[in-house]
Amino acid sequence: MKSCLKRIRIYLILLCSVLPASRLCASSLLDLYMGVDLIGQLSLKGTYLSINPKPPFYMLPELSLEDRVRLVESLKPRQYSRPEPPQPDRVNGAEDQSLEQAAIKVNDVERKQQNSRLLIRGMKVLSGETMTDDYTVIVENGVISQVVATAAVNKQEGDEEHDYHAVGGIVLPGFIDLLLHGAAGVDVMEGKAAVLTIANRLVEEGTTAFLAGTMTQSPELTLAAIKGVQAAMKQQASAGIEGSEILGVHAEGPFFSPHKMGCHLPSCQRVPDLLEVETWQQEADGIVRVITLAPELPEAEEFIAVCKSADIILSIGHTSCDGNEAFDYIGRGIGLATHLFNAMPDGGHSPGTAGCAMGILRTGIPYTLIADKHHLDSSIIYGLTEWRSFTQRAILISDGISAKYVGEGEFELGGQEIVVEGDKAKLKGKSNLAGSLLKMNEAVRNIIEFSAGQLTLAEAALLASRNPAKVLKLDHVKGLIKANMHADLVILDENYDVLATYRFGQKVFPSGG
Repeated sequence: MKSCLKRIRIYLILLCSVLPASRLCASSLLDLYMGVDLIGQLSLKGTYLSINPKPPFYMLPELSLEDRVRLVESLKPRQYSRPEPPQPDRVNGAEDQSLEQAAIKVNDVERKQQNSRLLIRGMKVLSGETMTDDYTVIVENGVISQVVATAAVNKQEGDEEHDYHAVGGIVLPGFIDLLLHGAAGVDVMEGKAAVLTIANRLVEEGTTAFLAGTMTQSPELTLAAIKGVQAAMKQQASAGIEGSEILGVHAEGPFFSPHKMGCHLPSCQRVPDLLEVETWQQEADGIVRVITLAPELPEAEEFIAVCKSADIILSIGHTSCDGNEAFDYIGRGIGLATHLFNAMPDGGHSPGTAGCAMGILRTGIPYTLIADKHHLDSSIIYGLTEWRSFTQRAILISDGISAKYVGEGEFELGGQEIVVEGDKAKLKGKSNLAGSLLKMNEAVRNIIEFSAGQLTLAEAALLASRNPAKVLKLDHVKGLIKANMHADLVILDENYDVLATYRFGQKVFPSGG
């Protein structure tokens, strides 16, 4: 009976979130809700914005429906909440404005500074989803205006031309990394300066946008890290087009199975808490876009329902679910899977079958892969490439750590010591893998190699661009090379090395040329 009432409450939350916000509707639903099950009411107005003085969500008395609706609204991500950015006269003083006001100067002010067209010619160009020979991408005001055969380009006075044809340049959409913890010796958990350092280096591998990944830490340190990402986003928006665009936060933890912590701190694991997530969103401009979650945890059912209503992407990961459990939980509102086959039961670093991963594949949701030759056996990737709709659902991520671009040695990741030998990172004294040193251009190369020729370069590149853009609901502006899309581009040579990276039509790598 209790389980049935709980499900009814969740359905009412979802129903109210999609109906017009009229007092009559809310009142009627609230009366129904109170008749179903109401222990007590608590106001959300400013009372949940501090983690320490308050018990977690699951220990609070039951909230009224109206309070739950307010909670849903308070959790909604705000970055890229509308298709057009604010006008340039609202950008001044960006450090004192919200992200919605400060972002995105690059879309307005910087574009207006470009008075001529930019012609980017490649030996090949991935136009939409088709690889074409000897095409040119025409960029105006930071946006792609045309993608045409070079022979058909009508040059105009003042055009600037960047020609990569002679050096075998292949023009692809810029890569979007949905999970990255660090690079260049610094970690996202270290704050604003570290996040900006990471962003400025990622363009070297063709990454034009990314989510900054937090680690499992205490509530205080987690919030501080998220606010550090927020500060970095504000400074980046105010400064203009520099480095890879910070799209928000992927909170990888702390809501994990205690049995599948991987390289995360077991002492900081906790059950899903909506009030903690509300604090993140309220104090950091709603920049948390993705949360990795073990859905079998206590109180996860209501957490999933509310986050789904708030448009926060929940990603199943670090879980002890079997295949049937994963299938069931995903049906309740989980929209992504974090590093498939890793931190899941039944193994993952070997070519054996992982029941949880198979359950995820059955659901049809997108899933992320770390194609670094350590997290996944090549035979697993070969098998995945034969899976129906692999090219539409698989997403390449780096799961990069501070050792990326640095090399061997000892580092820290989320409060734990790790050791890098060769290109493999592990917890010190243990066998647990601890992120990777993988670069996104290498991930594209590796996935083609592992597929034994089943994947083309065009298909592999879209796993790192179009597919992640779809997950973030940015595929109307990012992820493909076609008219009216952001001119975020990477130029690779035939060995998959990066020749150049562009963001909003401006070359951000190599610098100064």
